[in-house]
Amino acid sequence: MSSNAHTIVRRSAAALTLALMAAGCTLDKASGPAVSAPSGFGLSVSAVASPDTLPRDGQSTSTVRVTVRDPQDKPVAGQRLTVSATAGSLSASDVTTDASGTATVRFTAPAVTTAVASATVSATPVGADLGTVISGSKTVTIALAGPSVPTASFNFSPATPGQFDIVTFDATTTTLDGGNCLDVCTYGWDFGDGLSGSGRIASHPYTASGTYSVRLSVTAPGNVTVTSLRTVVVGAPATITPVITQSPTDAKLGDTIFFDASSSTTPDGTAIVSWNWDFGNGQVATTKVATTTYPLARTYTVRLTITDALGRTATTTKTVTVS
Repeated sequence: MSSNAHTIVRRSAAALTLALMAAGCTLDKASGPAVSAPSGFGLSVSAVASPDTLPRDGQSTSTVRVTVRDPQDKPVAGQRLTVSATAGSLSASDVTTDASGTATVRFTAPAVTTAVASATVSATPVGADLGTVISGSKTVTIALAGPSVPTASFNFSPATPGQFDIVTFDATTTTLDGGNCLDVCTYGWDFGDGLSGSGRIASHPYTASGTYSVRLSVTAPGNVTVTSLRTVVVGAPATITPVITQSPTDAKLGDTIFFDASSSTTPDGTAIVSWNWDFGNGQVATTKVATTTYPLARTYTVRLTITDALGRTATTTKTVTVS
């Protein structure tokens, strides 16, 4: 064999040796799959409540047990879950499974005034490496038994009352089981000024301007009472108008002059209950129609003050010339 041939063989053997060494290094450094916690894909989450029916009394409880199992149906310990409820309350919002793969939380029923027939408790696995739960259940429904709950509601008019105005409160819009409760329910009113009333429709005057919180309490046949609160702003009193009519209009010395307040008015038709006259000659009167005479030929100022049944007052004057 020539020297060139020997050189080629040696180079080929060297290359083969290097290739085998490189392959050996690669095999030595290769590693198996990383060991990690369950990914969450395929986790099975189930929930059960005991008891699964509670009275809606604000204090009865049910124990909710949430179990997490892996794809091999083995319990998963140390799994964190968040829990929530559509009604009522829970003893915790974040729980962790024990060695048996189970976590528990206590559910407390809502108050009797909460108008719901059931509550759903949801449990969701959480964790940085968790995917979607693809099997099993993560919710449980707890039935809630109790009487029907009314929805208290009312309107009032006038919408912007003034001092002494009579405000009418109407609870006809109150509902029970989807329909108007009407006289099936009973109604109590707190008008916010220290006074109260009853009945589906009630009227109340405010004797002072200000802002009042009016509370309606509605009791349904199941003895469930709910309330509704609205604000009533009472402004300045409405104006009443006193009017003086004089007869004769061309008064002369010694004439008996008639003064009539019959044309006086109130904006809402409330009755006028008192009339106070000052004729400017030292004489006064307290009737709707009054008379007087004047001893001197000169000009007098007649003053009339009226008061209506709500306590509103107003005053007007008229000049009378006696010739």
